[in-house]
Amino acid sequence: MSQKNVEVVRAGHDIFNRRDLDAYRALHHPDVEFTPYEWAIEGLGPYHGHEDVRRWWEEAFAALPEFKVDLNEVRDPG
Repeated sequence: MSQKNVEVVRAGHDIFNRRDLDAYRALHHPDVEFTPYEWAIEGLGPYHGHEDVRRWWEEAFAALPEFKVDLNEVRDPG
């Protein structure tokens, strides 16, 4: 992971913890596809695109309003 990518990861987690949905979606390609852990263990398919990111965001924080992510370490292993 390049140092630039390390910075993007840190910024993304900060944006997530600040609950800035617009900035969070701006980090992702409009055709983003992702499967949250809870969906993966249920065998559910991925979310697709910015609109699904918004839907996931609203559902996740409705269920877990105090949820935050703490990074212990992000580094470029070379």
